[in-house]
Amino acid sequence: MQKSSINPPFLFLFIAALFAISTVFAENSISNLTNFQVIQRTSETFADIPVFGYHDFSVGSHIQARICQQINNEVLRNFDWEIVDTSFSSMTWKGVIHHVPVGGEYSVQFSLLIFENQPAKPFATIEHILVGDIWGAGGQSNMLGEGDVSLSDKPIDQIHMITLDTGWQKAREPIGGVGCGPALRFALKVYAETSIPIGVAFYAVGGTLMSFWQKGTVGFNNWSSVLNSAGGNIKGIIWYQGEANVVNYLQDADIYKNQMKAFMSDTRTSLNNPGLPWILAQIATVCDNEGINPDFLMIVREAQRELPLEDQNATTITTADLPRQDCFHFATPQYQTIGNRFAAAALNKIYGRKDQPLGPRFSSAYFNDTANKTILILTKDISGEITVSDTPSDFFVINNGLKQNPISIVRKDISSILLTFNQQLSSNSTVGFGFGCDPTNLNCSDTSQIVLQPFYNQPIIDISKGKKQIDSSDSQSIRKTTSLENKIDITVKQNPFNLYALLLISFSEIKTNSAELSILNINGMTMRRIHLSIGQNRISLSKKFLPEGCYVLCIFDGQRNGTTKMILTGAHV
Repeated sequence: MQKSSINPPFLFLFIAALFAISTVFAENSISNLTNFQVIQRTSETFADIPVFGYHDFSVGSHIQARICQQINNEVLRNFDWEIVDTSFSSMTWKGVIHHVPVGGEYSVQFSLLIFENQPAKPFATIEHILVGDIWGAGGQSNMLGEGDVSLSDKPIDQIHMITLDTGWQKAREPIGGVGCGPALRFALKVYAETSIPIGVAFYAVGGTLMSFWQKGTVGFNNWSSVLNSAGGNIKGIIWYQGEANVVNYLQDADIYKNQMKAFMSDTRTSLNNPGLPWILAQIATVCDNEGINPDFLMIVREAQRELPLEDQNATTITTADLPRQDCFHFATPQYQTIGNRFAAAALNKIYGRKDQPLGPRFSSAYFNDTANKTILILTKDISGEITVSDTPSDFFVINNGLKQNPISIVRKDISSILLTFNQQLSSNSTVGFGFGCDPTNLNCSDTSQIVLQPFYNQPIIDISKGKKQIDSSDSQSIRKTTSLENKIDITVKQNPFNLYALLLISFSEIKTNSAELSILNINGMTMRRIHLSIGQNRISLSKKFLPEGCYVLCIFDGQRNGTTKMILTGAHV
């Protein structure tokens, strides 16, 4: 007889392993929820929670769930052992707990109902569950933070986090294992303003170039892994990175923008969310040390400023006015300010809280005189009004390849600034703000005390061509503000008699007695409102009531609309 080739001890071990595996899977369990997990809400007020687990197929036909408040074990209304909408396969079950309200922490308990008239068999309890919004947070060392953890915010039950090295847990500093950074303050601020619990999916690596984060790299793979471990359904991203791209090589700065756009796109693709919101931090000032070129700094800053102009789902916050504790990093109070600004941008752009300040941003620049010695800077996203001090200044122009600073800086109106230079500037000069390395020289801010966002290498429009060259951001602001179709023709010209520097505004004959002419600045603020009468087709207006700047004129008579744009400066219109 042929001898068996199977070793009896091996066979025994193999059978024992099979028994152990079958025992594990035979036990009723839940596999896709863990303690402290945050569930991304699926509507304004609730989430549908998918659940998955193993079961003993020989018994039972229904999975039940009960949800209690973690703090006192009080059962949530309508969630006292409700049957989960469940389907079974040979060894697994899956289902959905519908309409779990935003909030928590919750204790979610599961039981197996064998027969309707028999007690259910509890088999799993998941603790400290939140239903709210999950935000990704990443970048390099200023997202990790190097602030004093002893001065950091205290953790609360409604803010949880997940990292590459840990599962879900209560969020506390240091989130990235280094020091106090901006992410926890961001989450606390959003929760304080919305009462929506927040989960932070965190991955940051200090000293990394943007090339580290490109698709196919370890950085991108780890980043995607954290976001998918958080559930893959993300409310938005906060991102602080870029200092490494300004240190050594011009090429690193030049390619930053395209690499950042690719990274954002690849992240959205990996999450199957093409409209995923991003909130970027424009990097701060850096030390004027050997190896750090301020031109490289301005190139990266400008890329970060421009990204939201090209991507409607992106926003950039300002950090340039915050003092550093070393060449690149901040102390705890500054990281908390950055966290507040991330939160303000999220609240403003994502949560509909337009009262939250973004900080002033550059809109456009115009030569204000025929001698090209004065430049009118128009700004947008103003909270309150623009304020400036004359010196010191980080406004500058590049004129025939040379950097020059203005000899005078004055505020023209609530949203515009006039720069005066001591010589005529070439028509191809460019203007910028924030070139220096000292944040105390950033001498322009608004009522929210946020500095004007640094900008670089922006063209200066000839005032004679200004009416045709209002830039896209102005036009976008005007369209959003007015939402009017051009059905009433409007023209504006200098009054030919010019006795009192009057403007002559002509328009199609008014047909109703409820018509109104509104004059708005480019930020949408109404500067003048004038009632118009039936049959009226023109009006004169003194320029002394309007500061120099860019305006949109709107007429609405109850039936028809009309708009036109106007740049007013000096003796020109």
